[in-house]
Amino acid sequence: MKKAHLVILAALALVATLALGTAFAADKGGVYVGIKGGYEYKDHNSASVQDSAAAGTNQNATKKWSDESGYTVGGAIGYNFAGMGLPIRAEAEYLYHDQFKYSATNGTAASSTGAFTSKIDIHTLFANVYYDFKTGTAFTPYVGAGLGVAWINQKIESTFPGGTSGNYDATNFAWNLGAGVGYSLTDNIIIDLGYRYTNFGDAKKYESGTLSFQPKDINSHEALLGLRYQF
Repeated sequence: MKKAHLVILAALALVATLALGTAFAADKGGVYVGIKGGYEYKDHNSASVQDSAAAGTNQNATKKWSDESGYTVGGAIGYNFAGMGLPIRAEAEYLYHDQFKYSATNGTAASSTGAFTSKIDIHTLFANVYYDFKTGTAFTPYVGAGLGVAWINQKIESTFPGGTSGNYDATNFAWNLGAGVGYSLTDNIIIDLGYRYTNFGDAKKYESGTLSFQPKDINSHEALLGLRYQF
């Protein structure tokens, strides 16, 4: 029985030691680097290509948006101010947002025979700030926000009468809001799981002949998994 007690006490001491080390990792300040990525769903104003010609209305006979569900991936470099007694992190972050598409064929007017496709992908660069809620454990919940720039790259192909093909790119102000929780795996490594809403702004308007098309208020809901290394 005495041996069993000693084994239990040793196990508890080991757990306590690991917990203390993990808590210290959560409070560690300084420079960090990270990678992140995950699932995202992109939302927008469900734009459709329009034809202002008197003989036609729009190219909506057969239309669809596709691939709004996709992925995002990237990385960040930042600084944790916990070493100064401030539960705040600041970072510069780059993310690539997977392509989504719009297609339409054979509009409602006799003159509207043809096909139209728009393929959009997005790159973002953000300055993010996070507030960490210290719990004294390996778990650190946080809230965050970011301001930055979104590069919306749109490739359009059109065979409708009067339509042209080409790249229509936009550079926009972008912002994000999110929350999540970090877990200290070691003194230097933290795994992160969070949700984020990001707004990218409007795509560049396409105008060719009597045709026009512009996805607006493009945004995404993101479930992100990340890994940070704290130096």
